[in-house]
Amino acid sequence: VGKSFGERDNKPFQTRETVYYWNSEAKRIEFIDFIDTGGYGLGWMELRENQVYMDVKVVGNPGHPSWRAWMKEDADSQVIRVEALRDGRWVDFGSYPYKRTP
Repeated sequence: VGKSFGERDNKPFQTRETVYYWNSEAKRIEFIDFIDTGGYGLGWMELRENQVYMDVKVVGNPGHPSWRAWMKEDADSQVIRVEALRDGRWVDFGSYPYKRTP
């Protein structure tokens, strides 16, 4: 299980929770990404060019685009570069640093 947090009024708040699992038929990690504003993402991930690639189709939240991302990891952090599907085209959605917590 993974959790993502944002910040509102200088206080952290949880924005999503993600459940990962192994799909033995597809031989890859897949996940369900529960979104705080409603809906969820159905996604999968694989290693591409020494980075983790993720592809997610968002269901039940028309205001939240489907997305794909590339994750670059260091020893204690990672940066995720995200593109969103808007009007049938992939557009830059930003880069987001994550820091591991115990």
